[in-house]
Amino acid sequence: MRSSPVDAVVLAASIHCRDAGYPAVQRFVTGPGAPQSVSQPMARVATGDPVVILRQDLLAIRRTVRPPHLVLALPDELDLLPFLVELWRPRAGASALGDHYVPAPIVTGLDPAAFLTELGCVHRAARLWDGTEHTSP
Repeated sequence: MRSSPVDAVVLAASIHCRDAGYPAVQRFVTGPGAPQSVSQPMARVATGDPVVILRQDLLAIRRTVRPPHLVLALPDELDLLPFLVELWRPRAGASALGDHYVPAPIVTGLDPAAFLTELGCVHRAARLWDGTEHTSP
């Protein structure tokens, strides 16, 4: 029997930076077979290193659910490549994600309406002052 992405468990993360200290990380788990014992603790906000928090979440999901597919949805303002490299890097004394997951290609979603609006935007130079205190733009 072949599994399909429809059977995927989704781990979505929201990372909110604060003025001082570690960021707040909100996680949401959904999908077939995701028990409340996994989804409820992750629905709360955790403060700390997002890489450490998400690695622990991914390992907890793998221990309890064993989904055929897992989708990791990350915020668009995140610098994705360095984050994923750090997430996937094996840690001393800890189980590596590579022992439990096989990474798939990275997919980025775009809102077509916003993309086409931005693509069609035309910027024009405009004078924002009367020119008495500044040179011409």
